[in-house]
Amino acid sequence: MSLKELLFDISDLSDEEAFNEGRRIYDAEYVRSDIRLYNNDKVIFHKDRYDHAFRTSPNRARNVYSKKKIALDRIEKIRWIKEVLAGNIEGSECWCVRSKEGNRRERDRLMVVWDYRYVIWLWPRENGGWKFSTAYQAGARDIRRYTRGGTKAWEKKLPRD
Repeated sequence: MSLKELLFDISDLSDEEAFNEGRRIYDAEYVRSDIRLYNNDKVIFHKDRYDHAFRTSPNRARNVYSKKKIALDRIEKIRWIKEVLAGNIEGSECWCVRSKEGNRRERDRLMVVWDYRYVIWLWPRENGGWKFSTAYQAGARDIRRYTRGGTKAWEKKLPRD
């Protein structure tokens, strides 16, 4: 399966329409579904994470944590999340990385698709399994920084020629 085939076409939608349709997809395909990681661990998607994951800062240089701007590029890739988590995408990896808080015993999980510089962040749940935090395209340098000091837990290798 190709990630390009999974892109959600928002070309005929206004920003607000794309955001609302993305929310509908997120609710139907993630919040109300049984989503599993490649190793069958459960991943929970909370409704309130949609606003966090599918908005961004209008000016990341000045206000990195703002969530005022609708992230259309993230909405287009909304259907990538499930397939990457399930381990269906060649070239994807799962990393165990230190949380930003740094005080949790269980490390965060970072799913990476290097060819697309796409990342998905998962946080550990107290009663086992994972909860979705966010997903976006990041710079290669940022991904290397995220994975520094982490351990690769799994990878779906690309086929050999």
